[in-house]
Amino acid sequence: MHYFIKAKEIVLADTSLHNSYLSYENGIIKSIGVNPSKQDMVVDFGKCKILPGLIDLHIHGADGSDVMDGTYEALERISSYLPTVGVTSYLATTVTSTWNDIKDAVINTEKNHRKWCQRSQNFGGELC
Repeated sequence: MHYFIKAKEIVLADTSLHNSYLSYENGIIKSIGVNPSKQDMVVDFGKCKILPGLIDLHIHGADGSDVMDGTYEALERISSYLPTVGVTSYLATTVTSTWNDIKDAVINTEKNHRKWCQRSQNFGGELC
């Protein structure tokens, strides 16, 4: 489905567009700053801003789970929660612990890396 999103402000890397449009189709941003035709469907976000996804470079966990839990379920919960608050990329960070605990957490994170990449692309970002 193709539609346009109108927002008070669309923040880009080097500028901001005011009262502008973002074209969106099948989970992919197609264009920014292009006006829709009269036939196009428009969703008006009113006074809201559209921002690029945030990057968290130091995160131990989220939504009740921790990287050190060392389980697929914990890491999946973290990865599922972060996009809901605008984080599209993150660096899973361990805490001071025994070598074996840290090693297990790192191995588990690497093992599930490809699964997260696929999931994050569904949100339009890269959780890799």
